[in-house]
Amino acid sequence: MQDITFIAEAVALPIFLAVALVGARFRKLVQQKSQLAVRISEYEKSEATLVKDKESAKRHSEKQTQILQQSVARLEVVIDSLVEDGLIIISNKGVIEDFNLCAERLFGYSKQEVLRRDIDILMPQTTRDEHSKYVEKYLRTGEKNIIGIGREVLCRRKDGSVFQARLSVAESMVAGKKIFTGIIRDISFQKEIEEELKAAILKADQASNAKSEFLANMSHEFRTPLNGVMGMLELLKGTPLDARQDNYVTTAYGSANSLLQVISSILDYSKMQSHTLRIQNFVFDVRKVIEDSATLAATDVTEKGLEFNCVVAREIPHHLSGDAPHLQQIIINIVSNAVKFTEAGRIDLRISLLAMDNSKAQLRVEVQDSGIGIAETRLDSLFAPFTQKDGSSTRKYGGAGLGLTVAKRLIELMGGEIGVTSKEGQGTTFWFSLWFDLVELDEEKVTNFARDDLSVLVVDDNKTNLLVLEAMLRKFGLEPDLTNNGSEALKVLANKRYDLVLMDCQMPVIDGYTATREIRTLEKARGQDQHLPIVAVTAHALEGDREACLEAGMDDYMMKPILLSELESILKRWLPKSVEHQSQQLP
Repeated sequence: MQDITFIAEAVALPIFLAVALVGARFRKLVQQKSQLAVRISEYEKSEATLVKDKESAKRHSEKQTQILQQSVARLEVVIDSLVEDGLIIISNKGVIEDFNLCAERLFGYSKQEVLRRDIDILMPQTTRDEHSKYVEKYLRTGEKNIIGIGREVLCRRKDGSVFQARLSVAESMVAGKKIFTGIIRDISFQKEIEEELKAAILKADQASNAKSEFLANMSHEFRTPLNGVMGMLELLKGTPLDARQDNYVTTAYGSANSLLQVISSILDYSKMQSHTLRIQNFVFDVRKVIEDSATLAATDVTEKGLEFNCVVAREIPHHLSGDAPHLQQIIINIVSNAVKFTEAGRIDLRISLLAMDNSKAQLRVEVQDSGIGIAETRLDSLFAPFTQKDGSSTRKYGGAGLGLTVAKRLIELMGGEIGVTSKEGQGTTFWFSLWFDLVELDEEKVTNFARDDLSVLVVDDNKTNLLVLEAMLRKFGLEPDLTNNGSEALKVLANKRYDLVLMDCQMPVIDGYTATREIRTLEKARGQDQHLPIVAVTAHALEGDREACLEAGMDDYMMKPILLSELESILKRWLPKSVEHQSQQLP
């Protein structure tokens, strides 16, 4: 039994071990199989995901392709919808790669006809060489001369005709490839319009110059005889006259002055229209200007039997600096308008001081009449040119209808303002205010320049003007020498020294401008320290006339007709200083 037991135990042990080993291996195989199944499942899942992703990527790619195709289609539609701008895409070698519909219309080529062809097919023969050299230089050096710069070019159509165009070129990179996009627009019609505009401007300038020349000539033609008429009348007024003669002279002088005011208004209005009227600035005696204005306007007043009063406030300074001639013209225009519409009663001219500081004074001028008045509905159009209360052919009140218009524009140019108050049937009051510069002057006025060492030369081709001036100068104690043209003046000046020359501008043989230039040249050549004052005496009153005189070497400017007060100012300004008077030179 023991042997059997021993044998059984000996046999059972290996079997047990073998079974245990087999069991272990089986369990391992089962485990490996389980792991493999898991891996297979994961692989299958990964494969399914990959397939899904692949399908998604394919769908995305198809969608992107569709979007790109749609974008390209939209871009082509946009490019082809350009109705004025031709679009041409060119390679870096100058070969056409795209050509829109507008380009087809501009050049007469279809897109297929120009694709892969050199861009010079669109250029006239005269510019092809220049373009070829530019492309060659660009390929060799990379230098850009027209990129990003718009310019005008000549283009050639399929039929050989040439047109002007505006070209803009941009450089860009597409898929690693450099291309150029040219935007081109036909500007032939625009250039035609520009040429027509240039021709129209030239024609307008010529017309304006012709008008200016006409006005200058008319000014000269009118003012020259008026200078003789008014000058002689002014001298005649200073002689003994009986009452009837004085009345005749006064009436004639007033009529001549009225004509002068109409001429001045027309010329000033013309200069205003062309923006060539300039405001001057020089020293003047306020009361003298007001007195002269009232005197000139008084003729019409007395003819109608109206009462005329002129009041200047005591506190107004005696001397101011500003445009005195235009101030006088404004006053006369407004007073004359008041006289025209006043049949009975009175006209009052009042000048008051509104404000004053250390450098400026503001004056207010009022002209009040007892005339027919103005309806409130017509006040707004009162200052319009060629406007009158009654514009019919049978109107009672005459005139050109420019006086108030010119007055208003002059006041505005001088930096002031103007207004009016009126009631129909109850009279009218015009008022305006202006600022003037304050000046300090010796108030003593001396009009006698009689001195043995003073000599004046007058140069004018018009005997009447010889201007009148001789008689006026004698009133100031001077005995002038007279010559008929610039040539005679040069001969006289070569042999005698003068303190002042009054030089007409428009003369035969040698005019005043040329004579003055020769005088200045001689002074410079001789090295003379003394400068001979030369004052222009001219009927020209347009923009540039004063500047032309100064450019020729003249020192000052007097416009015909010459008044005694203006001549006195010139003599004080330019004759050498003396004990009797002080010279005040203008800026």
